[in-house]
Amino acid sequence: NHTTGPSELRKIASVLRGKEKITVIEDEAIDCIWNETFIHAKAPNNFNRNTRGLPANAYTFTNGQMRSILDKLNFMRNKYSQGKWTNVSVAMDIVSALDDYISDVEEEFAQMVINPPPTPAPDP
Repeated sequence: NHTTGPSELRKIASVLRGKEKITVIEDEAIDCIWNETFIHAKAPNNFNRNTRGLPANAYTFTNGQMRSILDKLNFMRNKYSQGKWTNVSVAMDIVSALDDYISDVEEEFAQMVINPPPTPAPDP
């Protein structure tokens, strides 16, 4: 997002600063990095970079895989919404993103249950 990109990068940087074997640029340089890599990039910043591969909707999950994904997302949401993470701004942002993702995955999973793929014919 062009509006929140630099501030989101600063949040990531603040979490990584001080970690062993990780070098993080200063906050003052983040706007410059953002502009050069996301705004003025020579290559397009798109979600369909692999034009020779299958379209994204060709890749699907099984019901069991979707349940596992939802279980892990809910676990992470619960972890970062209580205890020592309560009122930590980065954790609150993570929970907000997880809420959106959980909603998307639940909607996709519901559609899978309502419209299951046809059963293939037996292989003689």
